[in-house]
Amino acid sequence: MPFEVKLANEWLSSVIATRAEADSVAHDAPQYTWFSHCTESTAKPNTANEWKTIFSHFGAKLNSVNLGCCGMAGTYGHELENLERSKQLFDMSWQSGIADITEHSQVLVSGYSCRSQVKRFAGFKPQHPIEALLKLLNS
Repeated sequence: MPFEVKLANEWLSSVIATRAEADSVAHDAPQYTWFSHCTESTAKPNTANEWKTIFSHFGAKLNSVNLGCCGMAGTYGHELENLERSKQLFDMSWQSGIADITEHSQVLVSGYSCRSQVKRFAGFKPQHPIEALLKLLNS
């Protein structure tokens, strides 16, 4: 039997497309910023738009930022001999974007490696977008 594996945002996009249109997003709606996993953005360029639509459907605002590679690149950043270069890549691309957001609970990162890098070099663990949606639904 053929099947299709989808990313969470692809599946949610298809589900909400079959639902009633969401109400407009309120001016004081919760706001988040989604930082793009470099491979995800390259392989699936519509990902940011899908997440924006999903968050809007649930009454929240989502900004997206594409910063390039976080420096982890799979296991690359875990290897001791690559640690300094991994940090330099993070500092070049992600550090300033992360630093611009003072409320860490608003930072969403879909890539596991990118979340690991933020935790390691920025000192906090960003949420996956699904975690933020769950909190929205339970509030």
